[in-house]
Amino acid sequence: GKFVVLAIFGAAGSLFGLLAGSVGGAIAKKVSFDSLQISQLLLLTLLAWIISFVFGSMLIPLVIKFGAEKGRMLLLVSLLVPGAVCVGIYQLLKLLKVEVTDRSLPVLICAALIAAIVWCYGMYRVSCRVFSKREL
Repeated sequence: GKFVVLAIFGAAGSLFGLLAGSVGGAIAKKVSFDSLQISQLLLLTLLAWIISFVFGSMLIPLVIKFGAEKGRMLLLVSLLVPGAVCVGIYQLLKLLKVEVTDRSLPVLICAALIAAIVWCYGMYRVSCRVFSKREL
């Protein structure tokens, strides 16, 4: 149930960010709603949901195991792990001279979505294991 709520709130927050950003961009006349910008906004919304889901899925087992205060502190520390992975992937792509273009960006975001789902399933399994060992 916690992961379903996380997915719903992450999606709602991402969609609200899309709406607020679109309205703000329209008011400031910085956004033109052509098909390219709409697809970029939707991809950024998906990316925001992926990020919120990954970090939320890391927080659930930490809070169950260590409590709210220690869990939040450990989440801040665990931010470094995915951050280091992202930097490592970026450096690897740079080393291999793979250029991220407008055409390859949707593929990378879809790959990130698949990786996020696999990651969250792993965190779900960790949460179940931690929760089963916790005395209620």
